Amino acid sequence: MEFIEISELKIRKFSSLITDVSEEDNSILEELESMAIDEISSYLKGRYDVEYIFSRQGKERSPLIRRLVIDFIICRLWERTNSNEMPDSLVRLCENNHKLLDDIVSGKVSPMLPTIDESQGVIRFQGKSESKFNDVNYTE
Repeated sequence: MEFIEISELKIRKFSSLITDVSEEDNSILEELESMAIDEISSYLKGRYDVEYIFSRQGKERSPLIRRLVIDFIICRLWERTNSNEMPDSLVRLCENNHKLLDDIVSGKVSPMLPTIDESQGVIRFQGKSESKFNDVNYTE
């Protein structure tokens, strides 16, 4: 997996589901991770630098994006591997994540993610700035 480690998936409430699948074949998890990144990117692209966001590793990753990817993987994995109806808590989790992404797109929520100022070739971070989140200039 490129963005999320399998061990990070196992800390969530539905970790037994992850364990069952990962013991057999990680390719399902890799595919679901790719799908989650694509889906989240489709909400963020144009305003946020999704290439930069998803190229980060370890502690450089946005905790929000990390959580969204993990949650999307778990939701899609349940749909794909479980014949039982999805638990209400998982349904709410999936719905809340989509609402959050809708709120980000509409501007109701402004996460600390790198935005693109295409006219200057600069990434700017919104929200509270920290030293590691300085502007990055692509033109240099």
